[in-house]
Amino acid sequence: MTNWSELPEDISDLFLNRLSRCVEDFVIFDVVCKSWRSVAIAKRNKQSDTFFTRFAPWLMLAKRDNDRDESVRSFYSHSSKRIFNIQLPHIKGTRCWGSPYGWLLTIGFDLNIHLLHPLNGIQLSLPSQPMFPELSDCYNNPEYLCRKLVLGSNPSFWSTRSNQGCHVMALFGPYCRLAYATPGDKDWTSLEDHYDYKDIIFFNDHFYAINTDGYLKVCDISSIPPKAIDLASPPEDIYPTEFFYLVEMFGDLHLVVRYVKGEVECPALDYHFDPTRFEVYKFNFDTRSWIELYYWDDKDEALFVGNNASFAISTSKYPEFMGSSIYFTDDHCEFYKKDFCDMGVFDFDEEMVEPF
Repeated sequence: MTNWSELPEDISDLFLNRLSRCVEDFVIFDVVCKSWRSVAIAKRNKQSDTFFTRFAPWLMLAKRDNDRDESVRSFYSHSSKRIFNIQLPHIKGTRCWGSPYGWLLTIGFDLNIHLLHPLNGIQLSLPSQPMFPELSDCYNNPEYLCRKLVLGSNPSFWSTRSNQGCHVMALFGPYCRLAYATPGDKDWTSLEDHYDYKDIIFFNDHFYAINTDGYLKVCDISSIPPKAIDLASPPEDIYPTEFFYLVEMFGDLHLVVRYVKGEVECPALDYHFDPTRFEVYKFNFDTRSWIELYYWDDKDEALFVGNNASFAISTSKYPEFMGSSIYFTDDHCEFYKKDFCDMGVFDFDEEMVEPF
């Protein structure tokens, strides 16, 4: 048969099932011809809740000031070592955060906040930036309004969930306070607590947050008023640092501490932070204490940390990534449009950084 478009749909479906875990393979399959596209759409609709999560993660590249088309965003595939430019008119003029579910969280200079899936075009609205409490003096600075947005769960499942996993938690304002909302809410609800938080994670049906001093809090958003409750002190003997990341690995809650040398020269920036090493701690909920890991018993994990939500993946499922490694990106929100230098991979066993 010379006309591939005339293949029976069940045969085309077998081809689609044997594609690699690179989402670009699916995209290419989707545009071969109308008959193959119909097979791809049927597959995607049948597995709508989990389809895109089976692909290896992409790195969304920073928007450059001299880019002509502001509606096009670039993504780097570590699997194929290629860059893909995707037309995304919905995020023109916005700042974006990634998530481990394939969704983007966007904030525009029009002060509106959305969830967007870049591959299927679905968009959900969240309360706008002026709905953050106590921020009347910061409306002209979107970077102060929101520092980080973290999803409680995959938005594809939200139609079947009614618990706090459907929420989005935000670090907002110049003092990095906590607030949460869900699509359909009119306002963001702030938590009754102090400020200066560094990271958030949704783990075992609860949001957890860590502040600049390394104290771990559990967020009780069902209480009136909602509040962050002290859970654990920082690990012993940690040095003051600007970088804390909470991540789930092997089913346990972990803390990644990133140490830097400080400001060093960089051709693309006035300065940047040079990472020297990372430390990883596992949290023991029984003793409410952190245990430092000097090696990983199971090498089959790669961590991804940065300004977006941190997460881990299995390198046996995605062999193009290195196990027992930490993939990191620059997380200075004030420089998110520039050419970052401090991005790379930290080999946890060898304690070495390999830059991208």
